[in-house]
Amino acid sequence: MIKRKSSIEYKQEKVRQPRKKRGKVDFSALPDAIIDGKFIVQEKQKVFFERTLSGKTRVHEGTVTEITEDGMIFIFDETVEQFYAFSLKQALPNIKVGS
Repeated sequence: MIKRKSSIEYKQEKVRQPRKKRGKVDFSALPDAIIDGKFIVQEKQKVFFERTLSGKTRVHEGTVTEITEDGMIFIFDETVEQFYAFSLKQALPNIKVGS
């Protein structure tokens, strides 16, 4: 007798981790991360920054991942789980040092 294999494959659904909720941040009370055109935050340090997505400006939380010699700053935006980058040679965004 031949053993039949089941032709039904069960797909496992990906379960998204819920985003962690953070409390309200007094953005204006935090110290600036850019002073006299210099970025004073080190890599792997938390920052808060204003970002405009879908026409709305909101405060996002992120971690600085890389600072290049030519003035590019790379931040992992933990609020929307994506990377955000800017140059110190362009119009500077409003970035504050996190705790």
